[in-house]
Amino acid sequence: MIGQSDDARVDASIEVFPLPVSKNHYKRYVLNCLRAAILLLRAKADVYHLHDPELLPLGILLRLIGKRVIFDSHEQYCEKMKSKALPKAIKSMVSSLWSLLEYIAARTLNHMIMADSYKFERFPKGKATVIANYAPLRIIECAKNKCSRNDSHFRIVYIGGISSDRGIEKTYEALTLLVDDEIELHLAGPISDEELRGRIENHKGVIYHGFLPWEEIGALLSKCDLGLILLQPIAAYLYYTGENIVKLYEYMALGLPVLLSNFPRLKAFIESLDCGIAVDPTSPRAIADAIKYLRDNPDVRKRMGENGRRAFLERFNWEIEEKKLLKVYETVLKGSKQKAVP
Repeated sequence: MIGQSDDARVDASIEVFPLPVSKNHYKRYVLNCLRAAILLLRAKADVYHLHDPELLPLGILLRLIGKRVIFDSHEQYCEKMKSKALPKAIKSMVSSLWSLLEYIAARTLNHMIMADSYKFERFPKGKATVIANYAPLRIIECAKNKCSRNDSHFRIVYIGGISSDRGIEKTYEALTLLVDDEIELHLAGPISDEELRGRIENHKGVIYHGFLPWEEIGALLSKCDLGLILLQPIAAYLYYTGENIVKLYEYMALGLPVLLSNFPRLKAFIESLDCGIAVDPTSPRAIADAIKYLRDNPDVRKRMGENGRRAFLERFNWEIEEKKLLKVYETVLKGSKQKAVP
């Protein structure tokens, strides 16, 4: 594995070749790409599986010299670019450039993988596979040792990146409307905004767990009553179909009903499973009303939680998706190593 890391190491038989960790765009997008190119060529691998958009031109070059290359488009970068704080002309130019690169890649690389079905139809048949961000079954192991609770607190939880565009401000406002000392908001994940971090850490109704190792996420979820995914209506999120939101399946695995944004595809998904409620993520009142309804109706909460858990066990876990990934590798390895023509 080649990526930003503090050191070279071997983890569970995975050898890590480190690139310098940096938030500087030039160092990441230019220098690290050059370093990655050298490491990739030295690797002499059977398959090159690339994840980062800045590596796509390198993937096309690798394919043109006869390497087997898979590109994993786990974000819809054209949509994401529209949400960046950049001049409109630059956003339009970068978005168009990405579309062109993606078009070339789809017809040059051995295979394209995406985390959701939104753009699946745009790719050539037989060269694209949707492999969703479902959680592995082992996340539920910690639920077997679920701690007993000796209080009546209703615990809401959000895991993942914590920011305004992911709904933290609207959640705060909703909690203010509820004015209930027995409601707790549990947060776990990175916060890049220091001012926001200060407000979170000083809020009496919020318990911030910091950045937790994945192995500890299940233990936290097993002690909570409701999972939140209140993404705000920006281009980077509006297209979401559900397959790419790993926290959704982590909540479902632990039997938590889900309160999530009422974007058309997300709303249809959650209602088809009856495992949560879709609300207007910009409305603190709608959020507060949904929280109160689920708190005051434990039977509904239990039914939705059980529906979600059953769906996770039967349909939406990584053990199902990994078979699809292994099939992609098998297909690519059987293919020709001859140079591709765009």
